[in-house]
Amino acid sequence: MTVSTPLHGLLDALPDAILVLDEHGDVLFANRRAGELFGASPPGLRELQAVDRDGHELRLSEAQLDGAPVVVATLREAGDPESSEALQRLAAVVRSSPDAILTKDLNGTITSWNQGAEHIYGYTAAEIIGRPVSMLMDSDRHAENDRILERIRRGEVIEHFETVRVRKDGRALDVSISVSPVRDARGEIVGAATVGRDITERRRAEQRFRSLLESAPDAVVVIGPDGCIALVNRQTEELFGYTREELIGRPPGMLIPERLRAPSGGYFSAAGSAFEMDGLRADGGEFPIDVTLSPLSTDEGTMTYIAIRDITDRRLMEDELRRSNHDLEQFAYVASHDLSEPLRVISGFVELLSRRYGSQLDEEGERFIDFILTGVERMQALIDDLLAYSRAGRATLDPREVDVAALVEDLLRALRPELEARGVDVQVGTLPSVRAEKSLLRQVIQNLISNAVKFSDAAAPVVRVSSERVPGAWCFAVADNGPGVEPRYRERIFEMFQRLHGRDVPGSGIGLAIVKRLVERHGGRVWVSDASPRGATFNFTIPDRVAAS
Repeated sequence: MTVSTPLHGLLDALPDAILVLDEHGDVLFANRRAGELFGASPPGLRELQAVDRDGHELRLSEAQLDGAPVVVATLREAGDPESSEALQRLAAVVRSSPDAILTKDLNGTITSWNQGAEHIYGYTAAEIIGRPVSMLMDSDRHAENDRILERIRRGEVIEHFETVRVRKDGRALDVSISVSPVRDARGEIVGAATVGRDITERRRAEQRFRSLLESAPDAVVVIGPDGCIALVNRQTEELFGYTREELIGRPPGMLIPERLRAPSGGYFSAAGSAFEMDGLRADGGEFPIDVTLSPLSTDEGTMTYIAIRDITDRRLMEDELRRSNHDLEQFAYVASHDLSEPLRVISGFVELLSRRYGSQLDEEGERFIDFILTGVERMQALIDDLLAYSRAGRATLDPREVDVAALVEDLLRALRPELEARGVDVQVGTLPSVRAEKSLLRQVIQNLISNAVKFSDAAAPVVRVSSERVPGAWCFAVADNGPGVEPRYRERIFEMFQRLHGRDVPGSGIGLAIVKRLVERHGGRVWVSDASPRGATFNFTIPDRVAAS
């Protein structure tokens, strides 16, 4: 009969001498303190009772070991804190642990079995003690058990070894086990203590995660707590041209050009962020990628989940779109400029015709000439607006601090004749200073005020200019008490040549398209909503950070 426990090291750390004796009084186990007191040959029960215990107190208690009665002797120094119950407390910890704690001798025979082991494996202590530990394994893992016992004989400790065990009902379990040698009073290895934890659910969760990972449309790289690649999916292999084996355990910097690698390796450390950068394939080719980082909390520590998307096609489309827009702008500019000349010729000759031969024309002939001149004027206005729209797309941004209140005050002075003629009451709220291109911002506000005045049908037109702070930007509003804009037209009115009022109201239908383009050049957005009690409110934002271009 052998005394062993997975908490053998703790018993050695106790200040009391602890001995376990069989029914014949022979010593089965002695801790390190007992070895210090009695040497390599601790006394039996009779000798222990007769030994000189000057300054020590001897306590004896009965217990059971492997179904046989034993005596636990505790020898402690007089006046020390109560410690004779330490063994019982430690045994209680082992019994109540949710982990499977068992001991076995060097032949693999199970010698102790706690309640956690009974719960995990399904066997009671009576059913399993004295049986080989191999009964918890499939036959193909018996060699694994032999290797573990061989390492224990060499005094090695095995930590967090993940393997598979079999329950009494035949169900396979994924477990993580830690195995430590058990030594007797002479320091000789007499067995092993095993602590096992059921990780079946964790393995299932990992498998579900891996399945999702493989089905993800993007390349996914998981960085471990050590800063190295811990996991990749198939899309990563295809995108970068490496195999998993070539990536696992390597630094993630290998996936980006050397010029982008930070000395500290912190290029993929900004959890929760998204950005674009260049990726590096195994063959040395570079390509643009979109990167999104997210933290992952695991038992091993915080990992980083990296989703990577190849944006080569998107970049090509963006470049093509920019070229197309540039070509269209150039065409609009050139066409508008070239069309002005023949219009001036038509207008000039029609006016000359009217002056020289007007007396010879009847009323209908004069009306025809008026039609021609009106059409020429409308065409010239359209060309001018096309030029303005083209310039809006090509305008250079040099953002400066702009006092919007002063800008609006100056603008209203310029518009005063028109406003007074229409009887328009312009109400201006508190306006901030923003970083913007002053001339373009002035054109935006002027177009919106003019638009509000132009389409007003109120007897006493009112235009209100206001602002409010929103996250990361200032939001400006130009509201009127006119007819408003129906919801179905609120996107359409910002397109070119869109007119909701036909030819009854002058204009080319380009003014709001220019507003939209200028606001978007600043990185903002523009939209229309209802005003109270009637009318429309045109809103636009100017971000705090406007990039120069």
